[in-house]
Amino acid sequence: MSSHASIVLRAGAARVVVEPTFGGRLSSLSVAGVELLWQPDGEMPGASHPFGWGSFVMAPFAGRVRRGELKFDGKTHQLAQAMPPHAIHGTVFDTEWEVDGVWSASADGRSGASCELSCDLGPVWPFRGVVHHRIELSEGTDAQRGSLTQHLRLEAADAMPVSLGWHPWFPRLLPGATGPLEWTFDRAGVQMFQRDDDGIATADMTDVPPGPWDDCFAGIGTVTVRWPGLMELTVDHDCPVVVLFDGLDHAVCVEPQTGPPDAAAVWGDRATVAAGDHRSARTTWTWTAH
Repeated sequence: MSSHASIVLRAGAARVVVEPTFGGRLSSLSVAGVELLWQPDGEMPGASHPFGWGSFVMAPFAGRVRRGELKFDGKTHQLAQAMPPHAIHGTVFDTEWEVDGVWSASADGRSGASCELSCDLGPVWPFRGVVHHRIELSEGTDAQRGSLTQHLRLEAADAMPVSLGWHPWFPRLLPGATGPLEWTFDRAGVQMFQRDDDGIATADMTDVPPGPWDDCFAGIGTVTVRWPGLMELTVDHDCPVVVLFDGLDHAVCVEPQTGPPDAAAVWGDRATVAAGDHRSARTTWTWTAH
């Protein structure tokens, strides 16, 4: 049983719940009592449901690694096949994170709260490193607005391939909305990584086809998620790629990442971090209630 209780951050009409026990994930983001992250019916799931709820960090790799075979510096390392026969979504999504601090602040009439967590990459990863996650909740200029900014930083003690990202689940239907979720992004200049027969990204690029998608895209900027008549949420980020998933009826995913799935194979040196160096990423969710 974890020694860390849930962390609750509040700012204006928004409330975020962070679960150090369950991979340091966000189990809830509610605005004016409306839940914006998918939560299965009943009690909060545990480690038996690691991929399908809330919003979790992917590190030190995001997405699938083919057959769990990580090839780096002339060696092949066998990773745990969390989605057989492949490895997926890193090593920290279902482990307990340390709580490094929780803060609240108020300035210029606007409230805010933040926390920072950290997690060792663990014995199942063949290289030494620590990932830090800072979560900052801010009230907007009025009761209808607010934002959540998340910062990831992986500090590498050993040279290693790295890709970082977030995996949020946004419900398609929300109480009070006049229709199901809609999402949009500027497609100008956007390319998609072609997938092979295993459903894993390759280095080959193509134009954006019609959905549904479980695909990685290069060149996507802000993605706007809209629940008609109720809420609009923008996902901004500083990442070179975004995975979009809309293959299920109940929720969709918008996943900013620092590299594509199987990044060590697809990007090679571009996905490598030197010993003593770091890789970082940021995403900001901003919402407006209607």
